[in-house]
Amino acid sequence: IISVCNEISYGTLRQNIMNGMSRGEFMISKFFLILLLSLSAMVFLLITGLAFGFIYTKNIELHEVIKYVEFLPAYFLQVTIYLLVAFLLALVIKRTGLTMGLLILYTYIVEPIIVFRIKTEWIKNLFPLRSINNLIRFPFSKYLLRETQDYVALQDFGIAMAYTALFIYLIYLALKKKDL
Repeated sequence: IISVCNEISYGTLRQNIMNGMSRGEFMISKFFLILLLSLSAMVFLLITGLAFGFIYTKNIELHEVIKYVEFLPAYFLQVTIYLLVAFLLALVIKRTGLTMGLLILYTYIVEPIIVFRIKTEWIKNLFPLRSINNLIRFPFSKYLLRETQDYVALQDFGIAMAYTALFIYLIYLALKKKDL
């Protein structure tokens, strides 16, 4: 959010476009930044998980180490989509503080209230942040009900991929239509 809003408010983006950079190149550069940040978060999670696993496990076997490896790409996708949402909001709103405030407001207040009021479960799972969070669910059920999520559902992955494509397309439209 800060990177995009600063480029817009300080005129860096406009100057780059006047110097020959296309809007598509700007979008691709920010998308690569998003991928780099997501990859860094995933690698940090991997290293942290391996370190704690090796420290607190008595018997280390390869099949136990790679047992839940599908959660790493799901986490990568989760972080990527959330950063795409932030990128889209930053392009539309153009103000750092307001964008951050609206993203936090939507994440923790607006969407949870809307989802709470809907009775049909499959409709609840189609909301953007709910579908992102369905990839890897918060582990309260592990402690309350002694149940854990031991797989990433293909349906949740498909919905998240559809939102990825949608947000990339909306970012492209916002860059194409906006007066920078």
